[in-house]
Amino acid sequence: MVSRARPRRLRRLLVAVVLAACLATVVLSVQIRRSSTLQPTERADVLIVLGAGVLATSPDMPGRCYRPRLDHARDLLGQGLAPRIIVTELSPGAEVARDYLLAQGVPDSAIVLENQSVNTWENLYYARGIMGREGWRTAIVVTCPFHLYRSMRIARDLGIPAQGAAAPNSPTEEFLYRKIKYTLRECVIYAKYRVAGP
Repeated sequence: MVSRARPRRLRRLLVAVVLAACLATVVLSVQIRRSSTLQPTERADVLIVLGAGVLATSPDMPGRCYRPRLDHARDLLGQGLAPRIIVTELSPGAEVARDYLLAQGVPDSAIVLENQSVNTWENLYYARGIMGREGWRTAIVVTCPFHLYRSMRIARDLGIPAQGAAAPNSPTEEFLYRKIKYTLRECVIYAKYRVAGP
């Protein structure tokens, strides 16, 4: 009797854990997708463009996900939502992003480099340092739609008063399977961040 009851309890516990994990994933996925349409509504001191690498085949061009972020930051700058842009990426990625913006007509005086970071948390951590040195308080975080929920959470954790700006034309949004893929991937990365930190 006891030997039979124990496996039964273990199976029930396992089922409960799996169901809880599935429910948590569904709830988090909904939150991620809701954040994927965020756009700024108020003027800020600076735009922070989160890095996304350079093209493997052309290292003097920002990566496929980075370019839409930079394009959106350029447009927001042109709309007067912020007077300057911090581009984030480990060197030479930040320099590549700066050159891309310069070619798009953004003045050099409006671009600030953060070229030490290798992940989202570092993007925002080092950008916060620049903001502190320059006396800038508020920011608009520009990134891909699927990435915005976690990015805004990290900004809050770092004490950055920030609005989100989802970059249109991101390749992560082109097809339904890509939306699902990147959303589920983000669920795992977000859960890891919340449990283990940066």
